[in-house]
Amino acid sequence: KQPKGSTLLLATSAFSCFSDRSWSFVVPVVLSRTCPQQSTFFSSVYSFAELLFIMAFSSPVSLSLARRPRIIAYKISIIVQNVLTAVACAVLAVLVLLFINSLFSGNHDVFVVVG
Repeated sequence: KQPKGSTLLLATSAFSCFSDRSWSFVVPVVLSRTCPQQSTFFSSVYSFAELLFIMAFSSPVSLSLARRPRIIAYKISIIVQNVLTAVACAVLAVLVLLFINSLFSGNHDVFVVVG
């Protein structure tokens, strides 16, 4: 017999995995289309930063989650993911509001790369 709410938990996990895979595919594409002059630079920086964060935080996070009961660890994981998604959306909204004139005027020289 399945525990109460396990179907909803599995559905949430499936949607979360789909979202993560979609995000991993779309971000480099969007970054390369945003600034065609530096088509691979931003994608490379994003991928490198993601790799560094995975290397830095995967062990501490997994150790922290291993100390808790599974259901509590899963709930904490969902809450943290949702909070970080809300923060990312807020940052994106602020960036869009700051650069809204250049987005619609066709001036895409907003990104300045030093190096």
